[in-house]
Amino acid sequence: MSQAESTAVATPTGTRRGRMTVFVAAAPGAGKTFAMLEEGRRLRAEGRDVVVGIVETYNRPKTIAEVGDLEVVPRRVIHYKGLELEEMDLDAILARHPEWVLIDEIYHTNAPGTRNERRYEDIAEIREAGVNVMTTMNIQHLESLKDVAEQISGMTIRETIPDRLLEDADEIQLVDISPEALRKRMQHGNIYPLQNVERALHGYFRPGNLAALRELALNWLANTESERLGADEELPRENVLAAVREPLASQALVRRGVRMSRRYGGDCTIVTVLKPGEALSEELEQTQKLARALVEEVRTHHATQLVVGAPGGGFLERYRATLVDDLLDELRDVDLHVIARYEPTAPVEGAINAAVVEAEAEPAAEPV
Repeated sequence: MSQAESTAVATPTGTRRGRMTVFVAAAPGAGKTFAMLEEGRRLRAEGRDVVVGIVETYNRPKTIAEVGDLEVVPRRVIHYKGLELEEMDLDAILARHPEWVLIDEIYHTNAPGTRNERRYEDIAEIREAGVNVMTTMNIQHLESLKDVAEQISGMTIRETIPDRLLEDADEIQLVDISPEALRKRMQHGNIYPLQNVERALHGYFRPGNLAALRELALNWLANTESERLGADEELPRENVLAAVREPLASQALVRRGVRMSRRYGGDCTIVTVLKPGEALSEELEQTQKLARALVEEVRTHHATQLVVGAPGGGFLERYRATLVDDLLDELRDVDLHVIARYEPTAPVEGAINAAVVEAEAEPAAEPV
């Protein structure tokens, strides 16, 4: 992709809105912060006004060296429950009003006492003031990929950003590195202190784990760029409907549906099918009514994609084949996606439609 430029974007109100360049990596230590600093130094060498808003060096010698003589805005000290916490000084950056500001870790949660809860909210204020921003993140902090990244790494991801923030970026640069090169960087002590290296190499930095995260990042970027290139084309919108057993316990399925709807330029509707309390003597009638409820919702929402979770335990296990067969017979013009089961995760961010459908005369109150 092209190198960052300093042109600001005019908003409809006539104010000048800053650009945003995001450096994305598949894993810690891949070099995204170094790449951001390198680009900042290049711009300053061209005579641009560049400052460091906040950079997390984690005592990595090469990262510290790359900061060099770049102007650094002093951090703000916040006193909280007897602790001294350092955060980016938003007001100082706005007062300084540089052409470019470098801000690490867009997903960061600010300490209590700051004006905004999240760093991406600080970045939004800075851009609205007409300042261009460079920032960084790892792919696992993207809300729509959170569940997939957790399944790959086996780690809980607590800080995420909504996908819309990257959709609003002017430029995304993937900082790529092979798993072998990243592990060598780890072994040389360039990422974590030497006493933590062996544990990391056998944990998060396992070759298979790194390879899967890298593939996730590359696939995401490829899809993102194809969407950007095709943004001006008049393509038909495709709506997605996802059928879930229980909204709060099906966040992975919800995220999959949201990702698909974004890719197809349509809406995502989440449907829960509830069973009122009458038991049926005929099991076949039960699954047929469930299928009819889903078909009705697909037609109501003009969906062209239907996402359902693979049945696990409970009453659906007995009707797996019949339910899928019924849906395929009734929805010949709709793509049906049966998604593997995931463990429940934290709630999804972003607005989606929600519908609760009551399948008549079904046994009581377990959602699909």
